Amino acid sequence: GGVREAAVTHDGEFAFERVRAATYQLDVAHAAVEFARLRVDVNTRADGVVRARLANDTSRSVPYPLRVRALAVPQYFEPPPRFDVMSLLRSPMILMMLVSGGLSLCASRLVKVVQDEGGDERGDGGGDGDDDDD
Repeated sequence: GGVREAAVTHDGEFAFERVRAATYQLDVAHAAVEFARLRVDVNTRADGVVRARLANDTSRSVPYPLRVRALAVPQYFEPPPRFDVMSLLRSPMILMMLVSGGLSLCASRLVKVVQDEGGDERGDGGGDGDDDDD
């Protein structure tokens, strides 16, 4: 085997010279478009008859001379993900911040309630401490 390359003319044609009888895989490389991969069978018993088929679907043949058409434009770059509030709330750092903020809020209210209850017990239970039972 090995890799053989052919330059494309201004008409879009290319040719391989002195090709031995065998089965080849034809890959057309281009930076802006993608092409189908072809399986090419060269047979010397039938006067160099060339038969080409799609590499992934050998039931479909491609007429000779081969005409390779572009399939798609490749996507080299992924678009950046969109901003989503739910993904922000699923972040571990945001969750830790919300839990710690909630706990500190509950703790401050709990301290306030305990102080209020403690003050009520001292004030209601025995007065202000100036009671002299003489």
